Amino acid sequence: MRIALVQQHATRDKAANIARGLAFLEAAARGGAEVVAFAELAFEWFYPQRPAGADPLAQAEPLDGPLVSAFQEKARELGVVVVLNLYERDGAHAYDSSPVIDADGTRLGVTRMVHITDYPCFHEQGYYTPGDTGAPVYHTRAGRIGVAICYDRHFPEYMRALAIGGADVVVVPQAGAVDEWPEGLYEAEMRVSAFQNGYFVALCNRVGQEDRLEFAGESFVCDPGGQVVARAPRGSDHVLHADLDLTECDRSSARRLFLRHRRPELYAAWTAGQHGGCLAVESTEGQDTAFRVHDPRAADTAAPAVAAPAEERRADGRGVVLVAEDDPSVRMLVARTLTRRGYTVLEAGDGRQAFELAERHAGPIDVLVTDVMMPRMGGKELAAALSGVRPDTHVLFITGHVDRDGSLPTPPGADVLTKPFTADDLVTRIAGIREQTS
Repeated sequence: MRIALVQQHATRDKAANIARGLAFLEAAARGGAEVVAFAELAFEWFYPQRPAGADPLAQAEPLDGPLVSAFQEKARELGVVVVLNLYERDGAHAYDSSPVIDADGTRLGVTRMVHITDYPCFHEQGYYTPGDTGAPVYHTRAGRIGVAICYDRHFPEYMRALAIGGADVVVVPQAGAVDEWPEGLYEAEMRVSAFQNGYFVALCNRVGQEDRLEFAGESFVCDPGGQVVARAPRGSDHVLHADLDLTECDRSSARRLFLRHRRPELYAAWTAGQHGGCLAVESTEGQDTAFRVHDPRAADTAAPAVAAPAEERRADGRGVVLVAEDDPSVRMLVARTLTRRGYTVLEAGDGRQAFELAERHAGPIDVLVTDVMMPRMGGKELAAALSGVRPDTHVLFITGHVDRDGSLPTPPGADVLTKPFTADDLVTRIAGIREQTS
């Protein structure tokens, strides 16, 4: 993938800013870019440097407004993927938003900044509503791209959600001022994030003097090994090109080691506190990332603890699916997706718990969806044990692991869905299994 970061100054003339951006987009495409990204609020004055006035919505525009439409048309003409950022209005709310446009001009979706800060010259809470689109990863013509808008990059949970979602490149639209952070941290933070999560980070910063802030520029790209591979100058407009070998993501320490050795069943309790509560993260490729908190001190809370997830979610009788998965983020997403599509779902956090649940369940179990690698009893052992008591249950293995010879760690001829997968991938596969066995 060849990516270009457009580091451009902005004035109070929005039309001129957009025209400048479109010209830079053409220049980036002529330079061979397949993906072109822009800085935070690249086409408008940085409004939050002053507190919001009586009607901050007046400066925002919807996603189907002239700004996004112009870049959709140009993306289609040039055949490039575009990551924008704008001050978005949606009804009575405004967001710091990054629409992602595919190379055919299609708007794939929008990422809205989740964490909203407020301190001198960054009075953002008066302008932005916290984002409600999660941490999606977009399947573009050029590759899998996630977006972390400015302040969101400081939150490891958000950056990890993009890794779990399968991002190979994370674009960071940024509004960073000159000498805003201690020497070295500006790049070091993203280098560490890239290393820990196994993806490229492409940070595109604003540049230029405005009334209360001078934006630094110095956009950069770092690789999954944590090394800066391209850097733009300080203080001037610039189009930064970088060639990214996406196979480096699969060879990274994060994907070979760190992500495989995660223990999310422990993190939930650590994050939620010492009162028996838990926090579960639901995240998958191209879908929302949701954060679900269970606090047993709340009288009206009925959510089960993540560490012991043996439960049944009833639906309209399309079929019964037993889900065995030790990663709560994956398990909850699978259960929620299937329940919404009409299945009754039984949940278990490991193979032994799933087998015990299957023995207790009075009715049929049509499909077992199981991870391969789990504590106490793995998916292959579970499938073998279950075949003795429920021979009519079909097994679908889900796995993100690959053996050293490139093969999957599943029985020969087994049905396998590899991670990361989308909700549509899951539903389509389950429906196909039900059709074959009905």
